[in-house]
Amino acid sequence: MVLIGTAILLILGGAASVVVLRRWPRVAEVAFRMFVVAGSALLAVAAVLVLRGAEWEPVSWMSSLPGGRWVAGIDLVSAWFLLLLSLVAMATTMYGVTYLAPERGHRGVTSVHATFAVFVAAMVGVLVARSAVLFLFAWELMALGAYLLMVFEHEDEEVRRAGLLYLVLTHVGTAALLVMFLLWGRSSPDLTFANLAAVAPHLPAGGGGRRSCCWPSSGSGPRPACFPFTSGCPGRTRPPPRMCPPCCPG
Repeated sequence: MVLIGTAILLILGGAASVVVLRRWPRVAEVAFRMFVVAGSALLAVAAVLVLRGAEWEPVSWMSSLPGGRWVAGIDLVSAWFLLLLSLVAMATTMYGVTYLAPERGHRGVTSVHATFAVFVAAMVGVLVARSAVLFLFAWELMALGAYLLMVFEHEDEEVRRAGLLYLVLTHVGTAALLVMFLLWGRSSPDLTFANLAAVAPHLPAGGGGRRSCCWPSSGSGPRPACFPFTSGCPGRTRPPPRMCPPCCPG
């Protein structure tokens, strides 16, 4: 988990560097690329190690929030998705900086780069979270980051409308996840995934408890990648705006 923690810090360092060096946009973009690509490469290394059989103990720490300890860990499933995320993040960072370079003169791209770095770090948090509160915190940060990237061309009324649609739908999903964890957690000593899994077989078969365990599909269902900008959205026939993030949560 040390590799993953270091990777997250490097990615967030990319967000900090592009803000601190914003007066020198070319230098800021070079630093942004270096930090995010280095962090993504470390994520890829960590994912490959786990996929090849390495076993890492989860890390946990106490939180002042309800729900018990915050736990982070990685298994084969999360390692696979971390590998995919790292590859997409590296490609998007390398391409995105060059693609947005012409916008420097008349549009602030610093906030876009910084938001993208936080967005990637939040997605890592979603994949490694092993407790409900940490998962929801990372999930919400990811959702807000995706929204801010989507409305980059906010002067376009259609973009604003699509962004609002995404924001509403994603929070419907968040509400479904929150209700699921609250119902599930009534039978658990805390909201860590290990304890939730332990009580799952004892949930009422005919009541709402077990059905609530199927609600993650409701939570992720309204979050198709860039749904508001696709041709399936009524009245939307143009190509997606340039900042519809390629690794948008789906």
